[in-house]
Amino acid sequence: MAYSDSDMYLNLLKNGMFVQRMYSNSGYADSSAFTTNLYLQAGDKIWIVNGGYGSDHLHPGNYNCFSVMLSKEKY
Repeated sequence: MAYSDSDMYLNLLKNGMFVQRMYSNSGYADSSAFTTNLYLQAGDKIWIVNGGYGSDHLHPGNYNCFSVMLSKEKY
């Protein structure tokens, strides 16, 4: 995930608040993954941002995948 010879930290945020961090290093921890369950309400926002440490470049090409699944809507 991290670009050549670099570290990368990505943060998952919900409504601007830190939820979880992922780490990748191009020479030591080439791949990274995390799974988390979030309880969302209408209007909630989630996003992934650079953690502010190490590289700000993802590895180019088709090496990165981010996905989200809505499993149940709460009434």
